[in-house]
Amino acid sequence: MPNFPNSFTGNIRERKMNSNELIQAIRIDIAGEFEFSISESLALRARQPRAMCVLQG
Repeated sequence: MPNFPNSFTGNIRERKMNSNELIQAIRIDIAGEFEFSISESLALRARQPRAMCVLQG
């Protein structure tokens, strides 16, 4: 699993994100979607009900 920085640092309303912060936010979003798709595909392929329950969250 990727090592993410503190996710609450992006919750700043007084200013806009700079380009580095925007890039990091996009990377985190992509990694989260990728991790979700892997978990969902594993859950769909699992045959044990207990494994399906754990993988679907």
